[in-house]
Amino acid sequence: MEVRCPELIGRDQELAELVRRMERIAGGRGEASIVRGLAGVGKTALVDRAFDLAAPFGVAGLTGRAVPDPAVPYRMLTEIALAALAEGADVDKADMLLYRPALLSAFGDESSSATTT
Repeated sequence: MEVRCPELIGRDQELAELVRRMERIAGGRGEASIVRGLAGVGKTALVDRAFDLAAPFGVAGLTGRAVPDPAVPYRMLTEIALAALAEGADVDKADMLLYRPALLSAFGDESSSATTT
């Protein structure tokens, strides 16, 4: 049986920082945050509460997970991108192509590294 606390305890400082970041996003500044910690310490509850408080600013948040087992490179970024698309993000393919060189540099190009046997 899983029991969850309905309120955040001892996370006022972290919650305030996340809300400040979302206020800056609403003002036109790009931001990203990484919330990390051991399993069960309340990371999801903290982020969910921050998203609730940011809603009046017109800011939507997306999340992704980075887990050690199985280790999947760039899982967090992939989950965030897929979540954005699932929520109906307005993605202009031509605009996205501008980022292709940087993404290939950072992540590599699996199609060019494939070997034949």
